[in-house]
Amino acid sequence: MLLLLCRVHSLRRVVQSEKYFKELSKRHQQLLPGFCDHLSSLRTCIEHNYEVIKLIVADADHMFENRLDYFSTVSIVVFHILCCLSRSVLPSVL
Repeated sequence: MLLLLCRVHSLRRVVQSEKYFKELSKRHQQLLPGFCDHLSSLRTCIEHNYEVIKLIVADADHMFENRLDYFSTVSIVVFHILCCLSRSVLPSVL
């Protein structure tokens, strides 16, 4: 979701820059040759970066699955140890 928002925000900035550029007088526009081409390549870069970032984080939901399995196993072992300890300690205390 955040990736989509970053992409949308970046593209809006490019559109806004195009709008500002078109509002300049012809004389000022001539002082910035290639500006529209630059914005076009910037738009392409934003799209490509978005696709690359999507590929990088595609499996992020499953990145720590083994960690959850580990903690589940540890929890079972700790529970078992506590049960054994409580059985061995409680009778002697009572």
